[in-house]
Amino acid sequence: MSVKICCKNREINWGAEFLILFNYWIKAAFFFISEKFDSMVKNNTISPEKVIDLYYYKS
Repeated sequence: MSVKICCKNREINWGAEFLILFNYWIKAAFFFISEKFDSMVKNNTISPEKVIDLYYYKS
């Protein structure tokens, strides 16, 4: 399904655009979360076992 945009007058495939953006945001979120967990483990704020428990709990 494509939608015409008045200002640019071009058709975009919203499904594809959304998937690309969604994929980008998911990667960014995972990168951010893993960085945060890394620093928390280094600072002994959270143990690796706790991270693994959280991971398995969510999935």
